[in-house]
Amino acid sequence: MDINDFETHSLFLGALQYGFGRRSYYPGLIQSVIKKYWEQLPENTKERILYFTKGAIETNDKFAEKDYEQSKSYFLGDSIDVQGWKEFYKWCKENE
Repeated sequence: MDINDFETHSLFLGALQYGFGRRSYYPGLIQSVIKKYWEQLPENTKERILYFTKGAIETNDKFAEKDYEQSKSYFLGDSIDVQGWKEFYKWCKENE
């Protein structure tokens, strides 16, 4: 697999966006895959990952209940999913 080609770039970004809001093992899986290949990803792919993840977090925080314990529906999934996406974004920023 050529990590620098456009098809791979599109697959990584599509897989990332598919993971937003999923209540399953999938968000953790795609986060792990992205971390595994992070150093090989082109800069524009990394920038898009950061952009999409930040946007999803901002959307979640804008529209979700602020008290996550009372609400059971969020843009990014359950409260544990929201926490996972925020930790993933932080990791990406630290490894930019």
